[in-house]
Amino acid sequence: TKSCFIAAKAADIPLVNTKISSLVADQIPGVHIDMYEAGQISAEHLIARGLRKLAVFGFSGINSTHLYYQGMRSIAQKYDYPISHHSVSSNYEKNSTQWIRFVERIDRSLERWQAPIGLGVTSAILARNIAIRSINKGWVIPEQLAMVTCGNEVSICTAIDPTISSIHMGHYQCG
Repeated sequence: TKSCFIAAKAADIPLVNTKISSLVADQIPGVHIDMYEAGQISAEHLIARGLRKLAVFGFSGINSTHLYYQGMRSIAQKYDYPISHHSVSSNYEKNSTQWIRFVERIDRSLERWQAPIGLGVTSAILARNIAIRSINKGWVIPEQLAMVTCGNEVSICTAIDPTISSIHMGHYQCG
């Protein structure tokens, strides 16, 4: 948090930022996971499975989502495949109003997508929630909506059938 940064700076404690979307990212040196490359890997994975339409679903206003989209877009453009970007507030689980907005956003996205489509999602829990909503709306995963996410959170990615593919991001090695 910003208050920890201020206290550490006042105590002359050296800091290294490991959170790409940190509020103080522009004020201290950082080492971050490569969300741009994760986007490229996701797009290549989905394209290798025969998908020709791609989309990204992430959090609005978060730099890591933007980098992930840019990575996926670079691969989509290489093959001249369409790609769309969809985002929600990172506070989508905070209260019922935010949750309703989140569900409505997924529903709007599902209405626009044409199956089959490959979806890159920047968070495993977000991917699981999208998968559950999609299945409830009649989509067949992975035949109509194939997904890949980041973080390799096994307990989240395997908690749904079918399971969600995920990229190991090396968070602990980065830290």
